[in-house]
Amino acid sequence: MASYAENSAQAAQDVVNLRLEALDKAGLTFEYTIKLIKKELKAKKTERLKVKGAVNPDNVGKDRRVLATSGTIETDKDGDQYYGDGDTVIEWDEVDWTTRQKARMDLHKLRGDYPTEKQDVTLSGNIVVNTGVPRSFDGVKK
Repeated sequence: MASYAENSAQAAQDVVNLRLEALDKAGLTFEYTIKLIKKELKAKKTERLKVKGAVNPDNVGKDRRVLATSGTIETDKDGDQYYGDGDTVIEWDEVDWTTRQKARMDLHKLRGDYPTEKQDVTLSGNIVVNTGVPRSFDGVKK
């Protein structure tokens, strides 16, 4: 006959198995999770800056782009923009370190690289630990 502890452990494992089956059925498999983490390890975020006046797209810098310009834009005889009375929106991509760090931490947890977390537990009442080793005061004769 199974002990209470064994039954409890089996019940807990059954709940975990049901959850894993439901996640797998929804397509949220372990392989899919790894694929997402790999994507997150390369995460970037788009930054935008709004400035007064027209900005020549050739002068915004490497990996930056003019998203929009409003207002009157004047050009010289060659067609180059040199003044505008509106606004210009410039955007660029930067490394998203926060997302990358969280993905790295999730990866280490999945790999089991971190030690188990310490849990402080307070119990009251009688606690029975079954070691499987008979003791003389359990009524077992040697």
